[in-house]
Amino acid sequence: MKSMFLSTITLALSLATNLMASPVTIQGNMAEFRYQLTDWIEVYFGLPSENYSYVTFGTDRRQPLSPTGVETGNAPALSFGRDIWALNRDVYGMTDDEFYEYALYLAEDRGLPPETYLEFWHYYGELPNQLSIEGKVYDSSELSYGETIVVGYLTFQNGLWWGDNYAADPEVALTMASSSDNADFDGFSFTEDVFFDTTQNVNDDPYLDADFVYFIDHPELGSFRVLEGYSATIEILGEFGSLELVGFGDVLTPDTGYWYPGTDPFDPDATIPTPSAMLLLGSGVSCLAAIRRRFGKV
Repeated sequence: MKSMFLSTITLALSLATNLMASPVTIQGNMAEFRYQLTDWIEVYFGLPSENYSYVTFGTDRRQPLSPTGVETGNAPALSFGRDIWALNRDVYGMTDDEFYEYALYLAEDRGLPPETYLEFWHYYGELPNQLSIEGKVYDSSELSYGETIVVGYLTFQNGLWWGDNYAADPEVALTMASSSDNADFDGFSFTEDVFFDTTQNVNDDPYLDADFVYFIDHPELGSFRVLEGYSATIEILGEFGSLELVGFGDVLTPDTGYWYPGTDPFDPDATIPTPSAMLLLGSGVSCLAAIRRRFGKV
């Protein structure tokens, strides 16, 4: 009888352990890339604006953009950019060498250094903008409900896009969602609009020319900035269980990207703390407020 009782207890503990140790998978997804290509593209370059840009979700296939609108998708990766260099060769029927000579002629005619002009037209190839999100898998028994965790890794490649005079307000909807056999951790998600702020690349300081992304509804969380022509990765933080957005975490590639406490232009004289330090400061302020409230009732 005693042996049977112990076996029952062991089985119950085993089942409880397996239940508590359910894996929790967090995945990211992007959809609804919104933008507005202005008439300045047609005025300045002389070709319909939809011929100059592309956007695609999760593949390398390029699709033309309409002058205004929304491109929809369902993928953990987004690519978007412009195709000036290829179009000038194709539309004007020029070979590479012929276009090179044409670019040199235009540079001289406009009084610009040839190297600058060729770099502007991206003669040596095009680097698209890319945004991708990678999720994580956790063991639910190792974490506490409400604990701040890394819900995913956001990678931004700073490539070639239009300035605000030509393409206004590019943004994409980012969703993080959890799935698990344990109902306590299954089916939670958040969706936030991510804004792309593109700079005109006219400064000597690469930090001033860094393009950046931020959560439109949460500018207080700061922005993630990437140097021109490079790719960088940052942690996205959320609460375990509810999956509520907490903010940006550590930058995993500090040589090519950085976190900035605001969404305004970069201030070269500013002292920039790490996002984790800001989170600790915020939690410390919350604790002090709680202590004051508690002792204020005595």
